[in-house]
Amino acid sequence: MKKNFFVVMLCALFIPMLATAQQGQARGMNADERARRQTDHMTQQLQLTEDQQAQVAAINLKYAKKVDEMRGTGRDQQAERREALKRMDEQKEQELQGVLSAEQFAQMKQAKDERRAKMQERASERKDHRGKGKPHPKGKQKGSGQH
Repeated sequence: MKKNFFVVMLCALFIPMLATAQQGQARGMNADERARRQTDHMTQQLQLTEDQQAQVAAINLKYAKKVDEMRGTGRDQQAERREALKRMDEQKEQELQGVLSAEQFAQMKQAKDERRAKMQERASERKDHRGKGKPHPKGKQKGSGQH
């Protein structure tokens, strides 16, 4: 249960990046490209002004680079990495709150909460699906030896 919670929290940390990653668009992108897509997504979703776009772009780039720095850490440091990502997300939200209007910030938070709920639902469905002896979604069953 704890493992699923942490996976969901990690996934929910960087919402715009995750939104594009889920569509298969963020794979292989560097920090600049991810930050640009994130900013474009936020501009469209929140109707950012030009001044806000510039400020949000700088914030997105700053945190995309920090995420890249953390990607090199090994599996043995996953718990520490999750906590660090959570702290970075909180810091990023504070910075964005200083740039966005109250309405825009509320919209951003609502979209984040909705995506988090959807991810939790999908994680629960996957867990239920696997727990009933059904095949793994990618055609692999636990312990089947198929690869």
